[in-house]
Order: sequence, then structure tokens, then C-alpha cells
Amino acid sequence: MAKTEAREKIPASLWLLLLVVGSAYMTSRYDFQLSTLTIPQFQASLGMSDQQAAFMTGLVKLGAIPAIFMVFWADKIGRKPVFLWSIIGFSIAAVIASRAQSANALLLGLFLTRLFTMIGELLAIVLIAEAAPPKSRAYMLGILAICGTLGDATAIISYGALGDMKDSWRLLYLLGAIPAVLVIFWRKALKESDAFVTANAEHKAHHQSMNPFHGLKANWKTMAGICLVLFLFWIPVSPALSLLSKHLQSDVGWTQAGVSTLQMGAGMMGFVGNSVGGYLSDRIGRKIVGGGGILLTGLGLAGVYFFASTPFIAGFYAVALLGWFATLVATRAITTESFDTEARATATGTAEIAASSAAFAGNVLVAQLIPLAGNTGNAILWLTPIVVLCFCAFLFLKETKGRAMT
Repeated sequence: MAKTEAREKIPASLWLLLLVVGSAYMTSRYDFQLSTLTIPQFQASLGMSDQQAAFMTGLVKLGAIPAIFMVFWADKIGRKPVFLWSIIGFSIAAVIASRAQSANALLLGLFLTRLFTMIGELLAIVLIAEAAPPKSRAYMLGILAICGTLGDATAIISYGALGDMKDSWRLLYLLGAIPAVLVIFWRKALKESDAFVTANAEHKAHHQSMNPFHGLKANWKTMAGICLVLFLFWIPVSPALSLLSKHLQSDVGWTQAGVSTLQMGAGMMGFVGNSVGGYLSDRIGRKIVGGGGILLTGLGLAGVYFFASTPFIAGFYAVALLGWFATLVATRAITTESFDTEARATATGTAEIAASSAAFAGNVLVAQLIPLAGNTGNAILWLTPIVVLCFCAFLFLKETKGRAMT
């Protein structure tokens, strides 16, 4: 009987929604992954120093912050229109990045790419969370994240196959504009969230408009706690993930093909971390899975940057990815389940502001620490103890497993 209660039937309509939203999520992750993989290539092409590249990477992370203003409108006018416009936006941004002839032009393209891909990612999470049964919600969010992993894998494979070509990064970014054509299909296949339609109708019946900030204000302590956790998590994790390709090629002496092989092999842990992490999060709770994931992420990334041996780097990177994906599934479930429909997208975006601010701060700190630490790897190692503080803050969040959407 317990097993039956734990496993709610997932309707065919939800799988169709996952197909539509997941395919868009996949393409957005492809675009974002390129901004980390191709750092050595566009750095060489545009004559940028290590510090300039690290600082630009940090600025690009800030592109997620303006996303909150567009995500806010998803709580006002609906998830569907804002989601579709985000796809068009990151497709145009991909073209701008591919045509960049200066560091500033590239920064603009990458900044806009991060802005629109973040909008798409946040609304994809909200759409799936609102449609999924309570006891299968984290699992479905994990499957959605697997779609993102497929986008990462596509970028990695393309990077490995075309990386030896001169200015191959331009072609890779140009390919990221293809999704704009698919908007025609997505526009017809994607339906508005039932939760939003119901909430909006109830507000209109009482002659009221949807007010996202009202929901945030009523639950501000939870919002503050989630933001603190994400801020402490991403300060060390963002630069560690973003600058890994640079570290392995410049500090350890790996080839571009070697980096692609590592990303492809260890990236398989994303499938395990997302699916198993989501499954366990629905069974034993978001806090156990999220807390364990935070510690695994910190341990894994510390090992990656501490050791120079290929087997150790590969092994610790797999551990880091396993923890990272499990943490993402758990924190996303907690965020979407902690707020009402009228504030859910805005709350998800607000949490991302904390994460993106931390990503910017982490990359800037690494850029400043490189002269003192000697190289990128040592600078990142100096930041990894912050993960322990993140774990402590996470312990204070409330468990939301099985909570119904309101």
C-alpha cells in the first residue's frame, strides 16, 4: 500500500508537456554550456587575458538577474507567452555571440544568452512543477533536468567534433539559433498552466489582479533562507564549473578532446543524479537529498582542482556532478512548493537572483585571487570551504515533500 501511495500515476498529458518544455530546455542548456566550454577558444580569438576571461564569465552570470523582471510577468499574464519569447530571445542572442568581433560584442551576446536561457529554464521548472502530481514532482523535475543534460551533452559533443576548426566557437553559437524556427511548433503544442488559469480566474472573480509580491511578502523568511542557501552554494560552485575547461587545458595540460571526453563520461552522472535524486527526494525528502548533494558537490569539486591525475579528476568530477544535480532537484522542488501560484514564478526568479549574484561574486573573487594563488585551480580551492556554510544554512529550510500546489 505504501508503494502505491508513493507512486502516483503520471498522466500522458504531463509526458507531452515534458516533451515540449524539455526540448526547449535542452536547447537553452546547449547555448549556456557553450559559454563555459569555449572560453579558451574565444579568449585566444579575441586576445583576452586569464583575468579578463574570468571577469567576463562573472559578468555573463549577471545576465540571469534581469530575468526576474520578465519572469514576474509570467505570474501576471501567464507562463506560456513569456516562455515562448525567451526562446526567440536566446536564439537572437546566439547569433550576436557568433558574429562578435570584440570582447564587448561577445559580452553582449553572452549576457543576452544567459538572460533569455535563464527565463526559459525558470519557467520550464514552474510549468512542470505545477503540472506534476505532488508525490512525483521532484522526479519529474529530475527528468526535466535530464533534458537539460542532453543539451549539455549536445554542446560537449559538438565542441569536441568541431573544436579543432579555426573559430569553431562561432559556428557552435550560430547553431544555437535554430530553436527560433521551432517556436512555431511549441506555440501550438504548449498549453497554459492549469494552476495559473485557475488562480487567475479566482482573482478575477474577486475583482483582483495577480500580485506576485504579495505572495513573496507573506513568506519572506522562506524566501530569504532559500536565497542564502543558493548564494553560499554558487559562490564556489559556479567558478569551479565555469572555469573547469580553462583549468584543465591551461593548468593541467589537457587537450580540448580530453576535456570533451571528461565532460561526456562524467556527464552521465547527470542522468543518475537527476533521476535518482528526484526519485529519492520524493521518497525520503528534499532536505536529506539536498543536504547530501551539497556535501558531495563540495567534496567532488575540491578533488577535481586538488589532484592532477586523470583518474582522480574524472572520479571526483563524477561525484561533484552527482551531488550538483541532486542539489538542484531538491532546491527547485523546495522553491516551487513553498509559494502560491501567484508568486511561484517570481519566487523561482528571486532565488535565481541570489544564485546569479553568487556566481558573479565567485568568478570575480577567483579573478582577484589568481595572482595570489598562482593559478585558477588554487584560487577555486580557496573558495570550496564555503560549501560547509551552505550545508548549515540548508538545514534550516522546511521540508516540502508531498505538498500540494495552491
